[in-house]
Amino acid sequence: MTEEPQDIDEPLSGLSDDEARAFHTALIRGFGLFTLFAAIAHALVWSWQPWLAATSLPLLV
Repeated sequence: MTEEPQDIDEPLSGLSDDEARAFHTALIRGFGLFTLFAAIAHALVWSWQPWLAATSLPLLV
């Protein structure tokens, strides 16, 4: 028994176009918020204790 090939117009996810757009919008907004939060966290840690400052590098003499 062979299965019928899926219709090309039918998405594999089972989401409608509107649902897929809503999911994509939420995903992009979530990623943007995560990136913003990570950038702020890195800036705060850098202001507390710089990890690449010249004074924190060991001298190789």
